[in-house]
Amino acid sequence: MHYVEQQPKKADVRIWLDIGTTEEAQKTVSDTRVLKDTLIKKGWKSGRDLNYLEAECAEHNERAWSARIEQILTFLFPPK
Repeated sequence: MHYVEQQPKKADVRIWLDIGTTEEAQKTVSDTRVLKDTLIKKGWKSGRDLNYLEAECAEHNERAWSARIEQILTFLFPPK
């Protein structure tokens, strides 16, 4: 979060940020929420250049990521 706060301006990039609600440390979920809020304060717009998802009952592993890879790629690389 501190890295984002220290940036002089918002970078011109799209960000997909997600977290599984059954990640090993519950603090990880709250930290990810804080990062999302920090990005929004810095100028990212939810749904436009920032997508945040809390994946219910998802863990931190390839199986969980593969379940949402299509959403991720579509958001990061929208059709022109």
